[in-house]
Amino acid sequence: PKTYIVMASYYGGFDPLTEHLRALPNDSYAILTHEQRGPEREVMGYSRVYNLLVNAAFSDPVCERVWLLGDDVLPEGDCLRETEKVLIADPTIGAIFPVEAWRENGGPTITITPFAGAKMPIEEALPQGPDQIRQIFAVFACVCLTRFAWEKVGQLDESIGRGYAEDLDWGVRCWASGLRIINYRRAWYHHVRGGTYERLLKEGKFDAAEPHQANARVQAKF
Repeated sequence: PKTYIVMASYYGGFDPLTEHLRALPNDSYAILTHEQRGPEREVMGYSRVYNLLVNAAFSDPVCERVWLLGDDVLPEGDCLRETEKVLIADPTIGAIFPVEAWRENGGPTITITPFAGAKMPIEEALPQGPDQIRQIFAVFACVCLTRFAWEKVGQLDESIGRGYAEDLDWGVRCWASGLRIINYRRAWYHHVRGGTYERLLKEGKFDAAEPHQANARVQAKF
């Protein structure tokens, strides 16, 4: 297949996502997964794991694009293929991602509108504004990268930390390389925000200061 899907998880839990992918019409994805399970597991971090998975995907000479998906996301409908079509049609795009939405306190599924920063139900937000918005970086919970971008920009910087801000770092480098990052506003995915992070904190596998430290490293780098 020309498109691979790579999925990284600390705990497993890919069942709903894989069931969704199998149900898609004319499925032509190859799937690579990495799970870090067991009480003595090493928390490798998403940068290291995604580097391993994406490099493995692109070792297949047929592969042209890779989707990165976390175990806490679920694309709505044919979100991946709709978003990918935009990427295929425009070689200036290095990475593309659909709209992120989540449930807050058991309420409706919401998202944040670009620029205004207002929260609203995803059904209301999707038809609004342009269908594509250029951004400085893509949220790597659900993003599609091209082989050309990966080879031109380079892999994720593992020195940033074990989680958070590695997507910001890669996005800045992608932008500096002359490629565009696009948020496609007509397709969306559900994100269980903080699902993995909160569990890692509770188990003492992660430190609450690490995301802030990672952001500081990116700021210092640029």
